Amino acid sequence: MMEKLLIKSNINYAFFIFYLGVFLLPSAFSLAAFLLLIASIIGFKKNNKVYHRDKINVAFLISSAFMIISCVFQTINYKFSALTTWTPSLSWIGLINWVPFFFLSWGFQPYLITSKSRKRFALALLAGSFPVLITGIGQVFFNWHGPKEILNGFIIWYSRPSDNNVLTGLFNNPNYAGAWLSVILPIAFAKLIKKDFFLKRATSLIFLILIIICIILTNSRSAWIGLFASIILFFGVNSLKWVFSSIIVIAIPIIYSLLNQQFTLIPLEALNEFSNFQYLDRLDIWIKSFQIISENPLFGSGAASFAEIYQNISGIGRNHSHNLILEMIISYGIPAALFTFIPITYLTLVGTKKCFFKKNFPDCLIERSLVTSLIVILMMHMVDIQYFDGRISLIIWILIAAIKNISYDKSNKNFQIDS
Repeated sequence: MMEKLLIKSNINYAFFIFYLGVFLLPSAFSLAAFLLLIASIIGFKKNNKVYHRDKINVAFLISSAFMIISCVFQTINYKFSALTTWTPSLSWIGLINWVPFFFLSWGFQPYLITSKSRKRFALALLAGSFPVLITGIGQVFFNWHGPKEILNGFIIWYSRPSDNNVLTGLFNNPNYAGAWLSVILPIAFAKLIKKDFFLKRATSLIFLILIIICIILTNSRSAWIGLFASIILFFGVNSLKWVFSSIIVIAIPIIYSLLNQQFTLIPLEALNEFSNFQYLDRLDIWIKSFQIISENPLFGSGAASFAEIYQNISGIGRNHSHNLILEMIISYGIPAALFTFIPITYLTLVGTKKCFFKKNFPDCLIERSLVTSLIVILMMHMVDIQYFDGRISLIIWILIAAIKNISYDKSNKNFQIDS
């Protein structure tokens, strides 16, 4: 009896570490990363299934092998490279962005195996994002900026001064803030429409309104697209009439302001996002990315090599390829990218099928929101890259762990350590 109580206590303690890590992720990254690492190690040990017996994990292991081989190949051939500022050490360091997450995600799965545990995760994520909303609103409307210290300097928020009333919150870039808000938006939808007493639903409505306002204030076009995509994906085809009506209402003042800039109907900083249509620039970046890939399709040109190569080709400075798949191919080659993104795509499709077509809408709100969040953040990475912010990469791999469990449904009995 005592042994069972100790086991139950250890399990509850592990869940507490995981949920606390998720709660602190947007506001105290270093502490959250440490807690999530500990939780993943415990989860890895508690998992009774052998890692390499999972086909998805096998694909990730193959990807890891190709990435390591690519690093070796790039190191050997470095003396023949025409690059001057890039070194092979960047590729070896770049492995940190991928290989550890293949294992961390497996360790996160035990904390997300049941619908109950996924609801707790979603609540921790939503509640932990409150500082992002508050600092963002304060940054734009009250000129709040950091550094702000909490607990005698144990936690420091480096919120920067607002640039043209653009919201970044606790992030260094409005696109990063927009990506995070796009992740939590579908969860806010799920919390709002869940049948609950008035006070909880009123709180959920206020939270949802704040998220939408903050997304708009980021002036991030990818986040704006993510806003509409979240609505369509979460609520289904019935929401299209409301989405199209909203687009028309928004488009009218934008078009008028573009044609008559002496009397604009929307803020100038928002108007600039439409007048400076940079996706034509993105198209040139993607075309040249394929050119770069054609030079080293199997093992890639090296992590973080894009900036110098693109500078040499076009004479223009760009930090990355604005597409996560292209970026990984450029870094480590086509095989590594295929064995990473094909499994993720497969899991997303299976999760979508189970949550959107096989279950009744009210019975899987959280699962539907988590799948929507993953789809939206992956979509955003097709036109920009926020992945290399540790908070974004961690939440993506936690979502992948959740969708993996949703895809497996309840047939997998090896993860039953829920409290």
